Amino acid sequence: MQIYNYINLIIITSFFIQYIKLGEKKNKKKLIFLLGILFIVSAIRNENVGTDLKNYLYRFEVITKSSWKDLVILSDYWSFELGFTYFCKILSEITEKAVIFTLVTSFIFIFGFYKYIYEFSIFPVASVLIFFNFGYWGNSMNIVRQSMAISILAFSCIYLSKKEKIKYIILIIMASLLHVTSLIFILLYPLNFIKFKRKILISVLCFAIIMIFLPKDFINILIRGTSFGWYINSKGSGETTLIILTIILLSTYFFRKKIVIFDKNIDLWLWMLSLAIFFNSIALKIGIFERVMKVFLICLLIIVADLIYLFKLKRKGILGIVIVLCFTSYFYFILMKTPISSGGIIPYKIIKEL
Repeated sequence: MQIYNYINLIIITSFFIQYIKLGEKKNKKKLIFLLGILFIVSAIRNENVGTDLKNYLYRFEVITKSSWKDLVILSDYWSFELGFTYFCKILSEITEKAVIFTLVTSFIFIFGFYKYIYEFSIFPVASVLIFFNFGYWGNSMNIVRQSMAISILAFSCIYLSKKEKIKYIILIIMASLLHVTSLIFILLYPLNFIKFKRKILISVLCFAIIMIFLPKDFINILIRGTSFGWYINSKGSGETTLIILTIILLSTYFFRKKIVIFDKNIDLWLWMLSLAIFFNSIALKIGIFERVMKVFLICLLIIVADLIYLFKLKRKGILGIVIVLCFTSYFYFILMKTPISSGGIIPYKIIKEL
């Protein structure tokens, strides 16, 4: 836990230094420095850091010793996307040491978010603060496949905002080879041409309310026989997250006309946040839909930075500080409360052999 305290101290200190000078040109070196720290800590972690990492490393070892023709069988047996299995096999051709797995997967994850934050965030250090304290980085040390896929999807937003359809779709396909839920991201392309209006906001909120009171049996009927039927018995989750996301959605929509002055993509982020709330609502009944929700949650890195920047411009800096305190509290009192809630990333240990 101590190493996470040091990291958070560095990020928060950088935040306040930048907060005082807010409005200056983006500092690429500072962003690389902060994300570089997260990359190194993730890359050299022990196999016990992250609930699923032991399984990943064991399967990496099996893939290393297997022939290329056996990869299809292994993918089916483990329910891994074939693209991820081939990815592991390619890594094993470089070296059979386990560190190659954590090194490369950590780099892919951090690089995608570096491009995303630098391209879109008006306040990159604030985005890194959310990236760390809301669990994006911590989750990457646990749900490795989906974290890499989400990083690629974050990168794809650059092409989505420029309406470069082919490049956008290619990156989605690449992400889906690592985690099939990435295909849902294609929804954003047509939505990016539609203005986010009040009736959409009301519809999203109404759907969330309905899902809270809707019997789980009704949801079971809807998804039975589909590919999601396997997860009917999974427990619901995400009540706290749903409350946080709803507050952020309402706040962002309220200030939308002021934010659009410095963030032309605000409608895109509102669509993403609405889809996150949509799937989070379903996750209240069937927890597996939290995985789908995570695909769209990357918008928070930009939206929250927008709000903090706006409050500072309007001389309501105390509201920006309150946001920082809320996310920091979320990190310590919810994510880091127990090893289970953290996804097994505490206690942190360094890999035994580099």
